[in-house]
Amino acid sequence: MKIKINGFTLIEVLVVIAVIVSITAVSGGYWAAGIKKGRNTERKSDLALYKVALENYASANNSYYPSAVTTKRLSVFCASYLALYIPDCPEDSYYGNDNTLVYNYQAYGGNPLEVDGDPTALRWVMWSKLETTSKIWVSCSNGKSGEMDSVGFAVSDANCPL
Repeated sequence: MKIKINGFTLIEVLVVIAVIVSITAVSGGYWAAGIKKGRNTERKSDLALYKVALENYASANNSYYPSAVTTKRLSVFCASYLALYIPDCPEDSYYGNDNTLVYNYQAYGGNPLEVDGDPTALRWVMWSKLETTSKIWVSCSNGKSGEMDSVGFAVSDANCPL
C-alpha cells in the first residue's frame, strides 16, 4: 500500500520564491522613484506656502519683502522673519539625508545698507534642488515658477532666472 503525502515539492516552492523575488526586485525601483517624485511635489508645495507667507508679509509692509543680503536657508530665515505669516517653516523632508536639499531664499531692494529681515526688498527668488533629476525648482516674486537645469544655475540680486 502506497502512502500519499499532500504538499508541495521543493522545486515548486523554490519556483514560487523566485517569482516573488523577481516581482519585488522589479517593483522596488518603481517604488523608490515614486517616493522621490512625491518629495519633489512636497518641495514645490512648500515653496508655494512660503510664497503666500511672503506676499502676506509684503501686504503688511507697504509691498516690501523681507531683505536677505545673501542667499539664506529659507526655513531658518522664516523662523526669524516670517513666523507671523506661516504657522510652520517647513524644511525639506530629506534634508537630514542630503544636506544639499534645502530651500534657498534671496531678496534684493537696492539699498547698500540693507539688513536681513528689513522690509526693504523689492523682489525675491526661492529655489530648491529636485531629486531624480538635475533640475532646480524656482519660484519668483514676479509670479514665475518652474524647473531649470542646475548646470550653470545662479541667482544674482534676486533677479528671476526664469
